Amino acid sequence: MEGLSEPLLAEIIKRINRTSDLNSLSLVSKHLYTAEAEERATIHVGCGLHPATEALSALCSWFPNLWKVDINYSGWTSNRGKQLDNQGLRVLSSHCPSLKDLTLSFCSYIDDSGLGYLAYCKKLTVLRLNFAPAVGGVEWLEYLGREGSLEELVVKDCNGISQFDLLKFGPGWMKLQKFEFEINDNYWRVGAHDPSYDSHYMYKYDLCCENLKDLRLAHIITEPEIGLRFLLSKCKSLVKLCLDYVIGLDESEMIQLFQSCSNLTSISLRLMPLYRGHDFDYRTALTDDSLKALSRYCPKLQVVEFTFTFCNAAYPSEIGFTQEGIIMLIQSCPIRVVMLNGATIFDDEGMKALSSSQLLERLELVDCNGITDAGIGFMMCAPSLISLTLQQCERVTDHGMAEFFSTLNTCSMEDLPEPLIAEIIKRTTWTSDLNSLSLVSKRLYKVEADERGFICVGCGLNPATEALSSLCSRFPNLWKVEINYSGWSSNQGQQLDNQGLHVLSSHCPSLMDLTLSFCSHINDSGLGYLAHCKKLMALRLNNAPAISSNGLLSEYEWYSWQSWTCQELEFPGNTGLEWLEYLGNAGSLVEFVVKDCKGISQYDLLKFGPGWMKLQKFEFEFNGTYWLSGARDPSYNARYPYKYDISCENMKDLRLAKIVTDQEIGLRFLLGKCKALEKLCLDYVIGLDESEMIVLFQNCSNLRSISLRFMPRHCGLQENFRFRTALTDDSLKCLSLYCRMLEVVEFTYTFCCRKISEEAVKGAARSVQYSAEVESHDSLKGMKWN
Repeated sequence: MEGLSEPLLAEIIKRINRTSDLNSLSLVSKHLYTAEAEERATIHVGCGLHPATEALSALCSWFPNLWKVDINYSGWTSNRGKQLDNQGLRVLSSHCPSLKDLTLSFCSYIDDSGLGYLAYCKKLTVLRLNFAPAVGGVEWLEYLGREGSLEELVVKDCNGISQFDLLKFGPGWMKLQKFEFEINDNYWRVGAHDPSYDSHYMYKYDLCCENLKDLRLAHIITEPEIGLRFLLSKCKSLVKLCLDYVIGLDESEMIQLFQSCSNLTSISLRLMPLYRGHDFDYRTALTDDSLKALSRYCPKLQVVEFTFTFCNAAYPSEIGFTQEGIIMLIQSCPIRVVMLNGATIFDDEGMKALSSSQLLERLELVDCNGITDAGIGFMMCAPSLISLTLQQCERVTDHGMAEFFSTLNTCSMEDLPEPLIAEIIKRTTWTSDLNSLSLVSKRLYKVEADERGFICVGCGLNPATEALSSLCSRFPNLWKVEINYSGWSSNQGQQLDNQGLHVLSSHCPSLMDLTLSFCSHINDSGLGYLAHCKKLMALRLNNAPAISSNGLLSEYEWYSWQSWTCQELEFPGNTGLEWLEYLGNAGSLVEFVVKDCKGISQYDLLKFGPGWMKLQKFEFEFNGTYWLSGARDPSYNARYPYKYDISCENMKDLRLAKIVTDQEIGLRFLLGKCKALEKLCLDYVIGLDESEMIVLFQNCSNLRSISLRFMPRHCGLQENFRFRTALTDDSLKCLSLYCRMLEVVEFTYTFCCRKISEEAVKGAARSVQYSAEVESHDSLKGMKWN
């Protein structure tokens, strides 16, 4: 990529969304390092920022064109260092002149003074505050409203900021397009009030917000001071509205809102009954009059969500809406998504009416106890329904659901719309069911073939190559293929060979996941064809005896790789490129598994090189006589282990099983490089070093699962003969101190006896055939053999 023009290189970098990929790209060369740093626009930082201010300053200097920053201290504890404070925001504002989008979550050490530095961020258009308890003043809010250019403002659980403080945002309301305000701390109790409120002269609420398109208010009281409820009478461009438990809603205001907002496409209302009027009218704030206004003035409405809380089923009048009103709304507007929660007024008649809705695609019913099995049965007739979700609907029984699915199986699927058939096929997991479905008609045969993404083949593939070619032609969108010859014998026909992999790679451009198990006829030449699989992300090799790391790519494959990487690479012998090196340099593997492949040693895997940077999951296991002398790394130098200087910072799942890492550490180098591990499994790894494990635990704060399988070995000098497992309580102390998210622990101890007599040892020694090789092995040195 060194030879690419600067604009093209910048365009490539802009299209890379994953941070890990950007980090990997920056390590290729100084040119790419500089280019990627200049194009990096977004960073997400938090607990790992230590020391906070200095680290943020370094990041801002490294990425001069940042426009989006997310600072999140969720889960932070004092033993993880200091949080970013006001000085950190000063650094951010002075180093990031292009900053447009800033999110502060759980930042306890940032107060009003820190937010004051945002005055230097002239391009800031988005500000989100999520649990910032130290923020409480309003001077910064007044400044941003008067001089700023905010288009999105989100305030959640900031106890120091009341809804009345936000009125001081003043002229800023004219520019806002999205606004959210939520408070979850005892909002129903008496709280802040607007001292300037006058019911006869509400001048403070005379603000303009005609550009607001997305509004969410949650858990606020708006009576007698209406506070943020003033927005409902001012908005004219709303597209999305969400009101969660807003106490003090006035129906006349809501009707006026609907009359003004003809572009409204989504509405979510969460209501609870409150005392209204002098006649003890105990119900939710809105009635069918609001629904009529919605259906009449909001012709673009597509998403409706109504939640009713604390409404007693014995008193249906507590819900201001009626079933007829809800049905009228759904049938009058192009509603595609409906969610009803706690709608005790909704019954089987309502379901029958819903089934005739021509555009309804998704229906979710929660705690709707008026609906029975009969009501669910009506939904079979819904012409466009592709998703039905039921939760806590107590009168819907298992028997009713069984009848529902029985009807589904016997009805004619020919009349179902294409999207619904595709959705059904995606949710059908059994291969036998998919095969049966494809036999119903030509149309279903074609749709099922287009949607099939995974196949598992093996002994039944005969003749292997021709049958695989036919399958790949029938299923053009395959992305996952498993080839398994477990239990194969020669009388079952020939196995798939290299030509089969050639067919697979040329017929499946979308292939992302490949597993080869017990494939005895596939060797390195076959794996070379994976050069055509540009999207391959997961490769699993299980008992593939003909595969080694020394196979060379063919002239054609080598030429293809040169063309793809857009550069002339020189390797010894012109075409002497091993498939493992190729996948490491040019591939995009995220998961790599090697099990019982005798031709691939742990030292061969060091040739994977840059590929380690991309891997998120890796497994290596060898079940042969792994403890005997085997492959060695010819380039190993105890004083200069350069081959082990490889990055694997994105590794999250690591399993090493039955390998010897002494003296050459081999794959044990991974333990000193991983910093993002979430799952670790070490099964009988000979040569474990406790100091390395302690460093690993110190670096991996996200570790959630650990599995260790040990057997005792000779430790220390011969005169201090100690026979025990490799790790001690020091490792456990480190685990408990640094891995606070650990949830799963598995320890297995093999060949550890509570008490062994000298006679038993002598008897065991006599039963073992003596050999110099056995005596010389590290784990047996120091034993006296009879």
